[in-house]
Amino acid sequence: METLPIELGEMICSWLMPGFDNTEATKASVSSKSERVDIYHLRLTNVSRSLNVGASMAFVKIVQDIPTNCEERSLLRLSDLVALPHVGKHITCLTFNTSKLFLKQNVSEGELRHLIMTRHKWIMTHLRQALVLVLRRIPWLCCLRTVLEPPSIFKYLTYHNIESCRDGMIWASKENIWKAVTQKLADPTHYLMDAMEVTELGKTLQSLILLVPSCQQMSREAAPCEGSETAPFPSLTHITFAPSYRLISSVGFQVSSDNLTSLQIILDSKRYVNADVWTWTSSSDFPSRLRSFTVRMSGSDIQTEPLLRCISQVSSHIKLLPLLVIKDITAIDFEYATGIDSLCGDGRFKDVVFENVKYAVIYRMGFDDCDINEPTEPDRGWKAFRMLCERADRALLRTDMFERAIKKSEWEM
Repeated sequence: METLPIELGEMICSWLMPGFDNTEATKASVSSKSERVDIYHLRLTNVSRSLNVGASMAFVKIVQDIPTNCEERSLLRLSDLVALPHVGKHITCLTFNTSKLFLKQNVSEGELRHLIMTRHKWIMTHLRQALVLVLRRIPWLCCLRTVLEPPSIFKYLTYHNIESCRDGMIWASKENIWKAVTQKLADPTHYLMDAMEVTELGKTLQSLILLVPSCQQMSREAAPCEGSETAPFPSLTHITFAPSYRLISSVGFQVSSDNLTSLQIILDSKRYVNADVWTWTSSSDFPSRLRSFTVRMSGSDIQTEPLLRCISQVSSHIKLLPLLVIKDITAIDFEYATGIDSLCGDGRFKDVVFENVKYAVIYRMGFDDCDINEPTEPDRGWKAFRMLCERADRALLRTDMFERAIKKSEWEM
């Protein structure tokens, strides 16, 4: 084993980790726990130097993949880790969990309010410095991923004498606490963007990924923090953005519309935010060089109307988009739907790809009783399918197993 070439050791270890494509990212952590444990063991082994070196390169991928919480202990550990020469100089991507509050055990309402005050003070006085210390040690950063996780405050909130409280009183208390977290706590995302500007890494950043994995936890009354800041990212070529992010953070971005070529929107079936996909930036021009636009889901299904509204924002601004991808979506229509039934604008698409897309109809059985049919292929009755095919030079149906071109006769029927 000792005579094994270092390049071969790197190749062997790279097979233990999944491939990373930041333009396809929909979740913060791509690697599994078992995959990471294998790398940890190989990195500490003394059996072969080539395997040890190869595992060290795979370990860098783990550092890039695992979200680092924006709290003191996690950032200190990351800072020490990237200070190692064989780690920091090889990192090109980092992932941060910018949750406003981290809870790991049950707390009373009074304890929670104290934690909110303590957390707010630390964010205001120490977070920016801790982030700058990390970022200064990774000069080749070109991709930034943030997980805007809504705090799971209700999971850990306990009430004493809960039997003597009315449900309405408990609910009102929870709503007040939620507002205290979402509106009064400082937003770590602001400080992360400030740190990117201070270190000037924002000038060379190429990919920005904004993920919201737990939209269902958010209150309907939740609103972004007051105030807004913009962070400059003039070199961005790709953005992944979840509109539900607006319910958690008010941070905006300065993006050069001349450089952006790839845009991915992740819709949420439970919490769709009807906002223009471009108004969260300070650029007034829609990206004229956009070549790829992907719409996908983080939930199980979504109504056709918000899906078409999202696509319409592109067809209204771009005359010919080379690639539109609709991916991992089950589109549903009510039997007598009266919403949006057309695409806005006159933009066309060179290629439209329906990848792992299904279609279903909801039938009303009574006043408050509905039934949904078994999801089928999108070419079997979905009106939006025909609308999109009419705008495309070529349409493709793609699954994990096959890909086929759609003939004009199929969608004209």
